[in-house]
Parts: sequence; structure tokens; C-alpha cells
Amino acid sequence: MRMAQSSNRSYTLDYGLMSVHLSAETRSDGELAATYEAHFDLLVGIAVSRFGIDRADAETLAHEVFLAFLTCVDRINDQRAWLVSAIFNASKNYVRRAQRTEPLPEDGRDPADPRYARAGQQWPDVLAAREAFARLTPRCQLALRLRHLEGYTIPEIATILGTTSKYAAKLVGRCLDQAQRRYGGGGAS
Repeated sequence: MRMAQSSNRSYTLDYGLMSVHLSAETRSDGELAATYEAHFDLLVGIAVSRFGIDRADAETLAHEVFLAFLTCVDRINDQRAWLVSAIFNASKNYVRRAQRTEPLPEDGRDPADPRYARAGQQWPDVLAAREAFARLTPRCQLALRLRHLEGYTIPEIATILGTTSKYAAKLVGRCLDQAQRRYGGGGAS
């Protein structure tokens, strides 16, 4: 942490990744830095020894407590008591949140979704079907999409295409044959 005085009553604290600009009327930057240095190890030690928090997370909690301390330093009468109670509360909250998390399985793998059990085997077929469909004429694409993907009946397709039911049935059959030939790697038209 680096502290720089930008005017006679405001301070900028640089934490590396973030900077905080504070106004402190009664505290000098030396007093704030001394408070930080005097209490940091105490706060980390409390979090580690009393709550069983690992050192890296305890240091993060201590920095969060100091940041909160700096935002209200002028309203605090007993700094040590405030810092100790703040690290107690932050540590309790940390432990409470940690208890709510569910650990990953030992082997590190989640069970596979049964809906996707054959996804790896089906992928080449899906790609080939999409490619075959893309090679069809727009009229054939529309007819097959209406019939097989959207579930329209032959008379409904005939109405949409503005043709007879007999021709719509013939068109759907012919387009399906064409798609199957292209899906199987047959000739191109």
C-alpha cells in the first residue's frame, strides 16, 4: 500500500490494482500508515489463528478491513478495538460463506448430462445433415423445414407455398430424397 497526500486534507491510497481517494481531517498520512503497520499482522493473526482462514485470504480480509477503516477513520474513537471487531466480523462472514460452498468431487469431474451422452458420436452426423440441408434450393429448405422441423401437415405446406396438396407432397418427397443423396455424399445437382 502506498499513500500520497494530494492536498492538505485529502489522501490517495494506492493498492496496486485500485486507488482510493479519501478525505481525512484529523489524521496525517504518517498516522494512517503507522496504524496500518502496527495492526496488519495482528488482524491477519486473528483471522488465521481464531478462524482457521489461510494466510492469503486472511491478508485479503485485513486489507478489506483497512479500506473500511480508512473510509470512516474520523468517526472512530478506539482504532484498535474497531479494527479487531471488524476483522472478527469479516472472518465470521468469510467462514459462513465458505461453509455454504460445495466442494468439487475428488476426481474433479462432474457426472455427464445423459442428454449429451452420445453427442460426440452424433456430431459428425449433425454437421453432415446441416451441410446437406445448406446445399438444397431455398424452396426445398422451406418445404423440409416446415414439414420436419415445424411439424406442418402437407395441406398446410401447400397453402403456405400457394400450391396443391399433391404437388406439396411430391415436393417434400423429392426434396427429402435430394437431401438424403447429398447427406450420403451422393451426386450434386
